[in-house]
Amino acid sequence: MIKWIGQHIFDLIARFRNDVYLESIETDTIVSGGNLGLDANGKIVKNTVSGGGGGGDENLDEGFDVSNQDPGFAHVLGEQYTTSTSYTAVLKALLSPYNASTISLTSFGYELKNTAAAGGGWSGTTLNSGSSGYQDVEVGRGFRVITASWNIGTSSQVTASSTVFRVKEDNSGSFTNIATGLPNSTTSNQAVGYTPSTHTEVSLTSGDKWTFGIKATDSGSGSNQDIEDTGAVIRVLNRVRVGAYASSSISDITSNAEATTVFNDMTACTLNTTVGTVLNELTPRTTVVAIASAATVNTDNYTWIAYPKLWGDPSAISLLPGVDIAGAFETRVEYDVENLYGDTNTYYFYRSSITGAYDNEPTGAGSPPQKIQISF
Repeated sequence: MIKWIGQHIFDLIARFRNDVYLESIETDTIVSGGNLGLDANGKIVKNTVSGGGGGGDENLDEGFDVSNQDPGFAHVLGEQYTTSTSYTAVLKALLSPYNASTISLTSFGYELKNTAAAGGGWSGTTLNSGSSGYQDVEVGRGFRVITASWNIGTSSQVTASSTVFRVKEDNSGSFTNIATGLPNSTTSNQAVGYTPSTHTEVSLTSGDKWTFGIKATDSGSGSNQDIEDTGAVIRVLNRVRVGAYASSSISDITSNAEATTVFNDMTACTLNTTVGTVLNELTPRTTVVAIASAATVNTDNYTWIAYPKLWGDPSAISLLPGVDIAGAFETRVEYDVENLYGDTNTYYFYRSSITGAYDNEPTGAGSPPQKIQISF
């Protein structure tokens, strides 16, 4: 009977009104997903709170925006996490971010229009690294892009046929697609076929630019992410020329025709700028240094400086290392010049006051040549 009563009491709910102490508690592993606590009525219950080694995942108690600008947080800067975001999701975003595939325009092949004197037509395709800076073309000279090559780091992450070859034309603010549905893997010499209208006037002193890019969609994370490379640029520029022309032929320019003759036919000096030797005399507005030659020291020749009106007046004309020689040139004149591609632009001309003005060996054979600097 006593045993029955004891068993009956054991099966009933027991309540303790004072502090409860448990002695001789053994250390052991808590069952996965389980731990003890009190419910709203003060009853000891097993709570299946997530976290630790449990199978669930507890959400944030408070949302936040990532504002830490340390480079280590660059991949999550600006992300918003709310109370519906789990701790695991935050940790994965911080410690194991998804890495989108890389993409790069490795080269593009383009052709240039020949001069009328050379029979017109197009020159052979030239391949250039997509990220090697500018490919410069003289204003009025046609160009066309024939092929493009690109590299995609992880093609399995890139949506099939999502690759497009694009162009931002003539300093425009947005890209337009040239060729779409291209392979989503590394590809060489893919035909793209792009021929813009011939550019007849440079509007910016830095040159007018056609920027080319390759773009695709990375969907490996479960959401679409644009990947692109826009490092390839064809830049259209005016030529700048410094050189010598025979005084017996033209001593003063009085017409556009004479300006065109002096410009195209002068014996040109080698030009240097802040970015090195000027290729084909094409350069954006910058300080230009002309190296005197046997033609400029010839007493039959005047020395001429010719550059596009777009550049404005120079701040100085000097004989290096710093002698002001602006007064050694006649007052500038302004005329239209037709270049070798039949394009006409307005130029400023300066002519030296005397012939044979600048020496390539001023202190004897083998000595360094004089250098004329035109500063802007």
